[in-house]
Amino acid sequence: MGPRGWWIRFVGIALMTVLVVALAQTATPPATASEAYVVVTSAEQVLGTWSTQIGGPAIRFEEDGAYREAWTVATLDSAPFVISTYGFDTAVMIVAGGTAVGVPDCGDAVGRYEVRLFENGSLQMVPIEDPCSARREHMQRTRYERVE
Repeated sequence: MGPRGWWIRFVGIALMTVLVVALAQTATPPATASEAYVVVTSAEQVLGTWSTQIGGPAIRFEEDGAYREAWTVATLDSAPFVISTYGFDTAVMIVAGGTAVGVPDCGDAVGRYEVRLFENGSLQMVPIEDPCSARREHMQRTRYERVE
């Protein structure tokens, strides 16, 4: 194959690559309204009880700065497995200390999370930095839906 053949092959490969990329982009569905979110900047935006599903893991942000997590909404008061403190510094939620039952204790470790409130009303916590892997695992579940 001569220089002209190599050039034709190169142009063909380049055009195929552009075509594949263009097709992949059109196949990606646009973001839906439920994917639009705002970053939470204060506790007032998230106060209350949230659950991943009916009867599933639940969390509660309380007015006094307590964060509770339990396996069900019904056990948030009687048997939470995590009780920590939380607060907001601009657009970052800071979670610190607290007690843990049945999960490794985080001690004095401080975690920082971006809390997203989606247009459809669901909530998601995205870790920015948290040296406590047990807390990070529990907090970064899928999305929570408001219970009350």
